[in-house]
Formats: sequence, C-alpha cells, structure tokens
Amino acid sequence: LASLKGMDRRPVEEKADELLEKTGMLSTKRQKIEEMSKGMGQIIQFIVTVIHDPKLIIMDEPFSGLDPVNTEIIKNIIRKLRDDGKTIILSTHQMNQVEELCDNVLMINKGHAVLYGDVNETKAGFTKNSVRIVIDGELKNLNGITNIKHNKEYIELELETGITPQNILDQIRKDGINIKRFEVSTPSLHEIFLTKASES
Repeated sequence: LASLKGMDRRPVEEKADELLEKTGMLSTKRQKIEEMSKGMGQIIQFIVTVIHDPKLIIMDEPFSGLDPVNTEIIKNIIRKLRDDGKTIILSTHQMNQVEELCDNVLMINKGHAVLYGDVNETKAGFTKNSVRIVIDGELKNLNGITNIKHNKEYIELELETGITPQNILDQIRKDGINIKRFEVSTPSLHEIFLTKASES
C-alpha cells in the first residue's frame, strides 16, 4: 500500500517496524489480518493510513474496538501528527475525543451542519451561569443561588443574574468549608451537541 504512494521498499519496512513497535504490534509482524482480533486489525488499519506520511489524514472512528491502553497509544500518535503540521479530519460520535484532540469542531445533525468553530471558543459560548463544586461538609445557605443540583461527582450551583462565581466562592470560604474543587460550569461538547440537535 505504501508503494502505491511512491515509497521505496526499505524506508517503508523501517517505518512499518517503527509503527508496529510503537503500537505494541511488532511481535505480530508475520501474522495475517484474519488471525488478529478486531482491535489489532484496527491498529493495522491506522498504521496503513499514516505509513506514507500523508499531509491530509481522514479517520472514521479510529478508536473503535481498541482497549484503553491502545486507545491512548493511537491518540499520542495522532497528537504527534497534528503537532507536525498534518491536517487531520476525525469523524467520531465520542465528543470527549474531539475535546482531547481537535482544534475545530463541525457538528452535523440529520445531514446538516448545526455548529462549526474553534473547540474552546465553542464551549465558552455555551458557558452557563453556574459553578461546579466538590466540598467536605454541608453547604450552608448561600445568597444568589437559584438552583442546586447534586450530581454523583459534584454539586452544581446555578447563580442569579448579576452574581459572580467569586461571590459564591467567598461565601463558601467564609463558612470555613474545605473546597476540593471549584470551577465555572462549561458544558461538554456532548451536552452542546444535544442542545443543538434539539434545536434543529
């Protein structure tokens, strides 16, 4: 396959060995694809995609069938390709992967683009007037709160208009409560996609 892209045999073999070693697949070098698991076959497909050092890489659900260790290995290779200036188009339903790897996001619902832009700017544009906290102890009466949601990992406090996160932080600290985590609520891309999908 690499030779179809004009590569000479020797550098291809060296590159193949390098990628097989990085992905922990060197010991399977002489195995046939049909003898491999789905995850191993997925890794070989990835290697075939990048072996000829393309400037543009298009991948559809590249982590499907991979265990967490191999997923992280492939992510690290993708990050390196991105940092080397490659243009990568990643198609996935896993929004957490988009947040980890992508600079820009295009959300498509029912064949129509519903959102496009820089990942961080997109998330900032959907920031809610609320904070997420993890504390030791019980919250006392806080001024400026319209709603409290108790989630498994944190408590979300929705703030009145004009109330800032700093106002809430100051009140909690004044009550002497140990704060383990305090952050402005920024919705995940998954939550943003659900919002945009419901609008279209």
